[in-house]
Amino acid sequence: MNSRQREKLIDRRVGANMRKQRVAAKMSQETLGKAFDVTFQQVKKMEKGLNRIGSGRLTIASEMLHCTIDTFYAPVHELPGDEALGEIQVIDLVGLSKLETMDADIKASFQSLIDKVSQLRHPDEQ
Repeated sequence: MNSRQREKLIDRRVGANMRKQRVAAKMSQETLGKAFDVTFQQVKKMEKGLNRIGSGRLTIASEMLHCTIDTFYAPVHELPGDEALGEIQVIDLVGLSKLETMDADIKASFQSLIDKVSQLRHPDEQ
């Protein structure tokens, strides 16, 4: 899977999870759209993964829907192709677009940090 296909699948996953949370909260697309300062049609496109949801809007959505931002990155098994993404952690996305353009030394340091953090265990898991 190339990076563009991965990005599209992530957009679809985030949108599907936002919709799932919105429906569970019994909130309309119009209400969420007003919080985003967009029309309900734009919210509909975001939920389908056709329009990307920016970090500011993800923050607003998580506050309004009473969930964490990580919730939007959870696997959606009903979504064709989603299983190819596997688990996504927010830290994985921090450098996703930056890694290709980083200086080699900085890239190696960043990758080392990500590797070390990913090996840490939550106190409840020990």
